[in-house]
Amino acid sequence: MGKELDSWNWKATLAPEQRTKLDHLRVRQAKSQAPLRAKIMAMKTDLAVLATADEPDTGAIQQHIDELLALKKQLMQQRYAHIAAVRRMLTEEQRPSFDMMVLKRVKKRKMTRH
Repeated sequence: MGKELDSWNWKATLAPEQRTKLDHLRVRQAKSQAPLRAKIMAMKTDLAVLATADEPDTGAIQQHIDELLALKKQLMQQRYAHIAAVRRMLTEEQRPSFDMMVLKRVKKRKMTRH
């Protein structure tokens, strides 16, 4: 049935072709997310400035919140499309290990956010 998988070390089982494909996927992901992350940071700064104005414009604040959430939605859509693309390139034997890593990250993020 192939190599025995360490449930937390799926990358160690990748074939050279898979490593190359994963590298390409990761570069594509980083390039697509960088502008979104920059916009999100700028929107958060703008939102803080709007909220701390002497007379806050609640309409502008609500509009910025809507725009910020739309950007975060795009980021999440890209993140999960990337996860699906990586999962598709894995073998059936590698997928459980990858899935455990994905689930562990979700749990870790949930615990560290307020």
